[in-house]
Amino acid sequence: MNIIICDDDRLCRKQISSRLIDFLNSYQADYTIEEFYSAEQVLNYCKKENSQTIDLLLLDIEMSGMDGIHLKDNLFYQSKIKYIIFISSFRERIDETFGNKTLGFLDKPLIMDKFNRLLQKAYQLFQQEELFLIYDINRIPHNIKLNEVAYLQAAGEWSVLYLNSGKQEIVIKEMLNEAIHKIAKAQMVRISKSVAVSLNYVIKANSTTIFTVDGQKFNLGRAYKHDFQESFINYLKTGMAKNNEK
Repeated sequence: MNIIICDDDRLCRKQISSRLIDFLNSYQADYTIEEFYSAEQVLNYCKKENSQTIDLLLLDIEMSGMDGIHLKDNLFYQSKIKYIIFISSFRERIDETFGNKTLGFLDKPLIMDKFNRLLQKAYQLFQQEELFLIYDINRIPHNIKLNEVAYLQAAGEWSVLYLNSGKQEIVIKEMLNEAIHKIAKAQMVRISKSVAVSLNYVIKANSTTIFTVDGQKFNLGRAYKHDFQESFINYLKTGMAKNNEK
């Protein structure tokens, strides 16, 4: 996860960076953090061909030179920045922060509970969009987003990976347990001898049945019931579940 902090106050940058490190380390996340002191630096970064995509920009509003609002407007069509969280003491400008990349607004000084909630939201989105590479039985590579994974089904010595609510399937050489391990970041949990589902794909469950976002039903095997229920409850508690019932 590539993160940039843009604030002309050095002490504020250091405080935000410290809080970010604590949060990301708690998730054992891979990350890089850079600190910029002006909006112009962010624009110059985005113009470089070899610069990495900015997964999250933590952006002050009032800065010398270009302010954060004008930077946000300049980044409207910029694909190198995914999400922005504004951090400012100028609450009267909050209406100006809204945009296609804006996740939220934080007051200075930081309220840590709100800061952590927004970071969790950003991290959730980052994980869902993360790509992983998988090869089918013909050794053809496929780049897949974690949030596309629906479920895995055993097929003898192979497994079938179902994507996009089961509308697409890829046959892979790994047996079910190996396949689950390979795409563990997709929150895979085994529910029977032959099926494992992504928790992102589950809308609700009872003691015998799992209901998915596209209306499918899967039987929950008795031997797998405890582990599934424990995983699903923990998943819901962390706020990682999509609100699919709305």
